[in-house]
Amino acid sequence: MIAVLLLIQLAVMFRNGYMPYAYVTAMLPFAALCVAGMLDVMLPYRPPAAGTAHGLPDGVPRTLPNSLPNDLPRDAASTGEPQPSPVPSQPAVLGTWMRLVAVASIVTAGLLTLPGQWAPKLSTALTADDSRPSRDAARWYIENVPDGHTVVTDDNIWTDLELAGKKPEPIWFYKLDLDPAVRGKLKNGWQDIDYFILGELTPTTLNDLPLVAEGLRHSVVVKSFGDNGQITVRKVIKPDCPADITATPSC
Repeated sequence: MIAVLLLIQLAVMFRNGYMPYAYVTAMLPFAALCVAGMLDVMLPYRPPAAGTAHGLPDGVPRTLPNSLPNDLPRDAASTGEPQPSPVPSQPAVLGTWMRLVAVASIVTAGLLTLPGQWAPKLSTALTADDSRPSRDAARWYIENVPDGHTVVTDDNIWTDLELAGKKPEPIWFYKLDLDPAVRGKLKNGWQDIDYFILGELTPTTLNDLPLVAEGLRHSVVVKSFGDNGQITVRKVIKPDCPADITATPSC
């Protein structure tokens, strides 16, 4: 059942659309249970420890009571005679070795392949500061753009602008198209937006957010942060403004 649930989650990943990071994280417990189940099946069976023969706990007599009829057979344990150790059959021994080889092969393959793939990613995760462009863009906007300008941004920068008390409140770019309450405040659509602070959006996202796409088409970059303009601050050009926004102070 655990494996079926994991397969269902994997199948959902192949649908078109946005995949939240949290969805992938939620799959990890199911994957871990599947790994534990496979190891339980593949690892050799360990017989009960000494003192638990016949499935009885310690302290329970293992001799037949003397009141049993004389014609009933008595095993070696009931007569106090030592029992010979059971000898595993050849198929059982072969199955044990096959499971051991399978487990050893999986572990060896993991040790040979995972470090080469994960080491660079782990190094990047421990040393790179991927959030710095977002912090720098938010700091620049807070220090250089006064209140009174409507800005559309992502969820990370939105939090920084909110904590700084920027007015009017910043707009998360998804809400610009998907939240009727937000659209209701922008009577003129993209023309009521002054700034965008965003990274590069995929074509699929822009197709799903036509108002955001239209605003970006009517904007110019005034400041960029990070390698190759990872985060850009864009000024929206109003219909009555020239392409050179510095030529008209109001723009």
